[in-house]
Amino acid sequence: MPSFPRTSSRKGMTLLELIVVFSILSILTGLIAAGVQKVRSVAVNQERQHWRQQHVLGESPPRAEPIRMFFVGNSFTYVNDIPGMLQAFAKAAGRTPIECETETLGAQSLKMHWDRGVVQRRLEDSSKEWDFVVLQEMRGLPVARTGPDGFGFVYGRSEYFVPNVKKFDRVIKDRRAITLLYMTWKVPALQGVTQEDWTNSHLRLAKEIRAECSPAGMAIDLALRRRPGFAMFTDIYPGHLSPAGSYLAACCFYATIFDVSPSGLPAGVTTAGGTSVNLPEDTAAFLQTCAWDAYQDYRKRMKAP
Repeated sequence: MPSFPRTSSRKGMTLLELIVVFSILSILTGLIAAGVQKVRSVAVNQERQHWRQQHVLGESPPRAEPIRMFFVGNSFTYVNDIPGMLQAFAKAAGRTPIECETETLGAQSLKMHWDRGVVQRRLEDSSKEWDFVVLQEMRGLPVARTGPDGFGFVYGRSEYFVPNVKKFDRVIKDRRAITLLYMTWKVPALQGVTQEDWTNSHLRLAKEIRAECSPAGMAIDLALRRRPGFAMFTDIYPGHLSPAGSYLAACCFYATIFDVSPSGLPAGVTTAGGTSVNLPEDTAAFLQTCAWDAYQDYRKRMKAP
């Protein structure tokens, strides 16, 4: 009887074939995911850039992504955690979340920060997409005078404040972020100067480089004129803010970022870092009003020729 060769029908794939198929599927999945992520990243960046452009025009439209802020300064920023208070305010008010990072060292001027180079490296990090970079100068350096201030430091708007802000501003603009000047205040111990020395210095520079400014110094001056003797500081030199003073400064940032009154914000907040500030309701309401009035005055002065 003739014999015929046997035939076989395969009912499955070998282990090697399965590995090959799964590898191909994994590669395709990864490529698709990367493509989706890239498209989403481009869309998010476009949304951020559009929001920044609107903000510069004086509008603050809602947005889905958190607002990212980078604070550069010294103890005038980190004492009582003003960035953390701002974050807590935004959360309490149901606003767009704020994410903050800082480069703050005690007794550091903007020139010292520039010379160290750390801020530049952090700004140039392509993985970061900053919306605001906050620049806070040291003590009396914004004042348009030269020479010693009588307490171991110096004045020097033209020598220190202006050139170093402009250096940082160029890097900030290269990253398509907004330069936000943190207007500081008249140091209580300094004689022969007024808050207008700080105010005019910041506003003139903000106009020149088309930056924004949080008018904390204006609000502090306004509060002290309305309530002389208010416990705004913990020392007369260099002039650190009390918890109430820091609350006022944070209210100014809130008004500046969202273009809304801080009225109704909680009188007590605890930052993510654990700093707590608890004020009487009437004190908080007073400071909120001062912040908003100062902010409105700041906006008028920025529009003036």
